Amino acid sequence: YPEKTNELIQKILEETERISRVTKKLREIKNPVVEDYTASGEQMINLDKSIFENGLNES
Repeated sequence: YPEKTNELIQKILEETERISRVTKKLREIKNPVVEDYTASGEQMINLDKSIFENGLNES
């Protein structure tokens, strides 16, 4: 394949691996830390705090 195609394939593979690692880490969080995201009361998981408080920050 042309060099440009190989570079694009490599970037796709790297991004796929990154998504896989993040998904695995999310599955390991047993007690997510949820915080207000907007003034209207929308909430979302605080990943940094959730990872730390669940003892997952070693890896």
